[in-house]
Amino acid sequence: MEKFIKKTFSCFFILILIFLTMDFFIDIEKVDDEQITAKVQLFSKQKDVDLIIFGSSISVASLNCNTLDSINQTNSFNLGIPGMRGHMKLALIKELVITGKIKPNSTVLLESGLYNTLESPASQKSFVTLPRFLYFYTTKYFIQDVIQIINTKQLDFPTKISNFWTSSKAYVNSRNKFVYRTRNPKKMSLLEIKEVLTKGKRSKKEFNENGYLPYTSPKVVPETLELKNAIEKKFESVSVEMELNAQRSAQTDKNGDIYLGRYLELNTFLQKHNIRLIVFSHPMGGRIIEERAVINSLGKEGISCVNFENPTKYPFLYDFDYYFDPGHLNQKGAYAFSMAMAVEINKLLKK
Repeated sequence: MEKFIKKTFSCFFILILIFLTMDFFIDIEKVDDEQITAKVQLFSKQKDVDLIIFGSSISVASLNCNTLDSINQTNSFNLGIPGMRGHMKLALIKELVITGKIKPNSTVLLESGLYNTLESPASQKSFVTLPRFLYFYTTKYFIQDVIQIINTKQLDFPTKISNFWTSSKAYVNSRNKFVYRTRNPKKMSLLEIKEVLTKGKRSKKEFNENGYLPYTSPKVVPETLELKNAIEKKFESVSVEMELNAQRSAQTDKNGDIYLGRYLELNTFLQKHNIRLIVFSHPMGGRIIEERAVINSLGKEGISCVNFENPTKYPFLYDFDYYFDPGHLNQKGAYAFSMAMAVEINKLLKK
């Protein structure tokens, strides 16, 4: 038995060394998901796009380009991708600007959330949702997470086993799901792009070449009560949240400064290419407090921002019938949100 344990640990240690070596030779910025490749290629097929939306599933399912364009006379494209995190938003925007795919005099409409970047260890993220995060789970961060699980005294043994199993699946899925992007990735046909982008809860009938792809499936019964409670909680806590945000905005916060710096850096980069930046937050965004404080202070830094996470100002966006699940709007909600966004953008573009 002792020999078996020693051999098992030896094999595990050798595997870790192999994966650590593999990670060393991987250019993290080029580790990508097939959905990103498909979405970028779909974007490249469009002409004269002057309003580009960057974000996660919240954006891709909530912002109808036709609605935005009808009010603003723009030609928009929704580059939202399910699971898109902070570092990928930044990397993708810069890549498309540098390669000339985003033209001067365009506007980037960016979903808030630049706090989750590559330098942040995976242990700062929820173990429950970790497999859905769009980033390359390095061996280094996996080891850090395992050590943290072992050393966390507040967790009982079954929870530690559950967390370890979840992190292990995320680590394996990261290598199975993500591919190394080359300078010349395989070109997909429109049909292939459609197949990639409509996987899961997406309807092929609702596929739009402008990137908008709503949730059309009915709400899952177990999620109904959770959704109702989430919306009610948002209403109850809004006054407290707004007061807390105001207090945090007035303070110098280490993390807040880091998050703000990422927005300022991106804005400076885009300005050099004559591209405008508008940041927005989703009604049920649920961002961490430092990020919320930064959102409230962007205007003072000269960055246009629309904060929809405010039931007092936008009560119509918190209608229970507007939601597919606790974090995503359905088609009816997407229309209302798109109309509200179109009006706010119209005000900003006239300035």
